Amino acid sequence: MKEVALRVSHSSLMSSDRMNSGSGDWALSTCMLTKQGCGGARVWDAKSGVLLLLGLLMGYGGGGFVAFLKVEVMSGACAETVFFWVVDFGVMTVSSHSPPGTMWCSPAPQSYKIKSMLYLTSSAVGLCSAVSIYRENERFYDGVLMPLIQVLDPETSHNLAIAVSKYGLFPKSKYKDSVSLKTEVWRLNFKNPVGIAAGFDKQGEAIECLHNIGFGFVEIGSVTPKPQPGNEKPRVFRLDKDKAIINRYGFNSEGHDVVYNRIKYLKSKQGFTGIIGVNLGKNKDSKDPIDDYVQGIIKFGDVADYLVINISSPNTPGLRTWQRKEELQNLLEALVVARNNLPGATKPPLLLKVAPDLSQQDRRDIADVILQDKCHIDGLVISNTTVERVRVLNSEHTKQEGGLSGKPLTHLATELIADMYRLTSGTIPIVGVGGIFSGQDAYEKILAGACLVQLYTSFAYHGPPRVTRIKRELDELVRADGLSSVSQAVGKRLCNIANEQTK
Repeated sequence: MKEVALRVSHSSLMSSDRMNSGSGDWALSTCMLTKQGCGGARVWDAKSGVLLLLGLLMGYGGGGFVAFLKVEVMSGACAETVFFWVVDFGVMTVSSHSPPGTMWCSPAPQSYKIKSMLYLTSSAVGLCSAVSIYRENERFYDGVLMPLIQVLDPETSHNLAIAVSKYGLFPKSKYKDSVSLKTEVWRLNFKNPVGIAAGFDKQGEAIECLHNIGFGFVEIGSVTPKPQPGNEKPRVFRLDKDKAIINRYGFNSEGHDVVYNRIKYLKSKQGFTGIIGVNLGKNKDSKDPIDDYVQGIIKFGDVADYLVINISSPNTPGLRTWQRKEELQNLLEALVVARNNLPGATKPPLLLKVAPDLSQQDRRDIADVILQDKCHIDGLVISNTTVERVRVLNSEHTKQEGGLSGKPLTHLATELIADMYRLTSGTIPIVGVGGIFSGQDAYEKILAGACLVQLYTSFAYHGPPRVTRIKRELDELVRADGLSSVSQAVGKRLCNIANEQTK
């Protein structure tokens, strides 16, 4: 064991003072004490009277670990005293006594050093990650966490995200929604207009966490009457270069009963005030699709804040034929009756989710049907995924079958919103979905006629911080236009066009 004499003065703490130890140099300053030249531990120093709890701190070379350190300096001509409390994890064992301040160092075995280094590295990474997640560090999510998650295949990473959300491992967002983002639709008060689209939380497992990370409302599903596994795997594909996803899940669902019980339990919890939409689908082998949707309305009528009829998924054979005028009319007549016959004075709003691939005639036909008294619904969700490959795609898997979501859908969905807002004269509230990655994307859909907007693919690529970013940017855009509420911006694009034409 090598003995090293080390005297510390108050002035040496204020300026770097090097002393030769025989086997290497010790540099002492207000910043750090470092054993130079032999792979020693890094020790943070402090001014007089300070107790530092360091937690995890990795040393150079050997992976030394310091649990905590106390430095006391008594100024004066007589003596200075330094006390170290050091936990040994591999590089050295250190103790110190008052003057002249004697330090003993003994090297640890190499295997112990390696083990300590691995332990410390993983601990340090874990601590850093936890802090970054807690602080909603967007750079950490985009540069570290999400790329790591995306090493997994898309469906596995999707299931992991649901599991993390289900058990509340994402911290509650610290962002406080601006007053300008509050809006009222269907007599429901939304704290902000940014929701999560159906398809993410298919089974209603993560509703509470999704509200906590900042979504103004959560739409779950699609939910089918009977449980069904959906299509064969693989059925989800990332198009990383295009910020897009192709999926052909095919309404994988645990069924009405299981999902209903989850929502019923959550609604009964004291303090939960979140808005929940339930997206309804039909079973793949159903002999009576209309009855499937009627069953959904009856089942979820007392727990859903709104209901969505999904007849636009491209992954269930024959489903989109229900968007044709005659079929749609027959469907909606039955569903409006079922909703109106629900017990209680308050009935859930009934919405229709449509595809982005509609022809101009299809759009006119849908508008004509939903404005009829017998088929009058309360809102449109625009839009579902597209089967068209709307622009040049640069990623692998572009030729996979299924619905395409993400950036390539941004403009297509926005134009469909504007068209349906015009065709319905702004009388049918619209939820805008498709390729929203920024506050500007969300604002353009609102200006086109959407009262509310939903995310999916951008959340899958960027995680919870993207929700905060979109809300913050949206608030800034609303205020920049001199508006006090986001609701004042709804359909403003059509109004501006009309004003230009009258000039």
